[in-house]
Amino acid sequence: MNCLSLFAQEMTDRDAAHDHLAEVIGFPDWYGRKLDALWDLLGDISAPTHIHLYNCQLLSGYGLRMLQVIVRAVAENPSLALTQH
Repeated sequence: MNCLSLFAQEMTDRDAAHDHLAEVIGFPDWYGRKLDALWDLLGDISAPTHIHLYNCQLLSGYGLRMLQVIVRAVAENPSLALTQH
């Protein structure tokens, strides 16, 4: 199982959030850096993957919208799991 650690303090705005996710999850260079692109790539993950999101109480604005996409993707993709710390 892949275990990935995301840190809310690295997701302070749209660009920083997408940079952090792309680096941690290993998205390709052509990643669109939009919520729709995030949804598509999370849906394509087939290896069992557990995402740990730390300091989630720090999320606001765009970070919360991104979290909503991740939560929806976890609900749709049986290969994904999420723990919020």
